[in-house]
Amino acid sequence: MAIDYTSGGPKLKGKLSEGTLKQMDEVAKANAGVGKYENKGFEGAMDELAKYGQDKIDDAKTEQENLKAEEEKKNKEAEDKFSKVSEDVQALGGSLGPNYFDSIYDDMAGLKEQYLNATTDKEKAAVMAKVNEYKLETENLKQSRKDMSESQTPPDGGPTLFSSSMTADQKHIMTEFLGNKTRIIKNEDGSRSHEITLPNGEKKVMTADEISGMQILKANDFDLALSKDMENALSVGSENGFYDQEGIRNKINNSITDDNVASLINDAMGGGKSFKQDLSEGLETSQYQDIAKMLPEDIMQKEGDEEFWYSNISKADADAISNALTDPNNEFYSSDVTKNALSNYFMGIVDNNYTKGQNYRQESGVQDAQREGNLSNIKGSFKTGGNNRLANK
Repeated sequence: MAIDYTSGGPKLKGKLSEGTLKQMDEVAKANAGVGKYENKGFEGAMDELAKYGQDKIDDAKTEQENLKAEEEKKNKEAEDKFSKVSEDVQALGGSLGPNYFDSIYDDMAGLKEQYLNATTDKEKAAVMAKVNEYKLETENLKQSRKDMSESQTPPDGGPTLFSSSMTADQKHIMTEFLGNKTRIIKNEDGSRSHEITLPNGEKKVMTADEISGMQILKANDFDLALSKDMENALSVGSENGFYDQEGIRNKINNSITDDNVASLINDAMGGGKSFKQDLSEGLETSQYQDIAKMLPEDIMQKEGDEEFWYSNISKADADAISNALTDPNNEFYSSDVTKNALSNYFMGIVDNNYTKGQNYRQESGVQDAQREGNLSNIKGSFKTGGNNRLANK
């Protein structure tokens, strides 16, 4: 399978990279026996070239592993800061900080002046209506902050309700929001937005609703339903009952939505690993080759005498395929394909439990038969022994 290795990592298709051209140049030198391949003979030159290629592969692999470790470190740091500020917000009951009150102080002072200068009840009522709008905005903002903090660090001490699909930048934005470290900007219509500085120096301007909308919760309802289906399938298989595979598949299909697909990709479901983790590992062992077949035909190029591009899936290939199925920003990502892959994946987990139940029943049957056989032999020995004793009298 042809993978184009460039400085940015493996790419699925495209023109020859500088690295590829360099390797081709090395092949030409090896065939000609010139340069560092001189006087080494063809076999020696090929050995040298193989070492060169392996070194390049090892370097690319090390670079990918380092990038992954760095990303995991960033996520861990963002997660810890988010948890700490969430605890602080809960301790203060969601109270707002000086950055917010500073932004509305002048507005409230102006409304007070308008109220004092009002000459009719109607004018006073209009001013009070605006004051109540500020009051409602403040209460809603406090509640939003409180809810967000409790999702990250539940008061009952349980695990976070947020999905692992949330990025370090998303966690940073919410941490700054909860920590009252945003700069409040007053818009022309009188509403307020928050300016947040990201770790890389980039500035983003978002409303409180937009920040709140970044929250991605774990699909706990799906997780619970899947666990029940797994348990029932195991029970049905062990009791030789009716296994409603079609009904279970329909239920799984209907439970995969745009709202929970990110969680279903990145969070562990049914007590196992996440789809993303299982997929990358399973592709290397051809365990999930059927899922790979769902991708477009032109996602990879066949290599050598491969019948299909997915006939031989390397670690780099597995990562590329996994990325195409799990990253919405990937050019090959398709929501429908990913949902179908998720459905097959979770259905396979339930089917596996049904098979385990059947195997358990069969093994138990063999053991029961063995016990019955042993009992018959014992009874037979009693009978034989009795006859012998009678015969000896």
